[in-house]
Amino acid sequence: MFQLRELVNPSEQYALRDTLSSIIEEQYKDNVISSDDVAVLPAYTHYLPTINQINQNYSDLLFQGDIRIPTKMLRNILDDANGRHKRTAFRNGLYPSTIWKKGVPYAFHKSMNNEGKRSVLAAIQFWRKHTCIRFRRRTKEQVYLLFVGNDDGCWSTVGRDAAQGQQLVSIGRGCEAVSPKQMKMYGTPYDIGSVMQYTPFEFSIDPRIPSMVAVNINEQGSMGQLAGPSYLDIQIMNAHYACGCKSI
Repeated sequence: MFQLRELVNPSEQYALRDTLSSIIEEQYKDNVISSDDVAVLPAYTHYLPTINQINQNYSDLLFQGDIRIPTKMLRNILDDANGRHKRTAFRNGLYPSTIWKKGVPYAFHKSMNNEGKRSVLAAIQFWRKHTCIRFRRRTKEQVYLLFVGNDDGCWSTVGRDAAQGQQLVSIGRGCEAVSPKQMKMYGTPYDIGSVMQYTPFEFSIDPRIPSMVAVNINEQGSMGQLAGPSYLDIQIMNAHYACGCKSI
């Protein structure tokens, strides 16, 4: 069975914890919310658990709440952590070797239940429809995605990593309901409605007070929506994979 803590050796766990702490401290050191900001916030109700809540048991091992990333790459990200707050298509010095040029081979581990499989297949169909990214069932490929359902949390690696070979994508309980050196926006404007945007309360110590406030307060309720990828999310992925004019 696949357990994240069993995949990370003890020394790497300590390194990950220290590096993640440094990144969070650097990125959020100047983010202070005044009482005036909080006073004008509209009511915000959580209908679904956030990724941060689902992955709380692994918060010390995951980058940005849901990414399993090697310590060496994390250190490179730390060098460029200041000023980069938007989660977008992951692009580092290894790009374009980190994209799946001949499609994405994938397989389901026996621990995946039917609901989890349906969610994965629905997501695959979405990206097939709106981008040039193609998925196929694994045959004998050595580098592929393996969807597992036995561990807690929703997490995965990012991009194609030939060094890992079998790349795990954890679809733990609750995931079905949740619809580097450079982070590339490909010329698209900031999208507060992106599925990759954190919710206002994602890192809040006090659940009644948001950790993030939209510049336009009318957009506060749209921050970190979970309905699915936005138009700009799709646009970014098409640019990342050089899909030409393929879009919605």
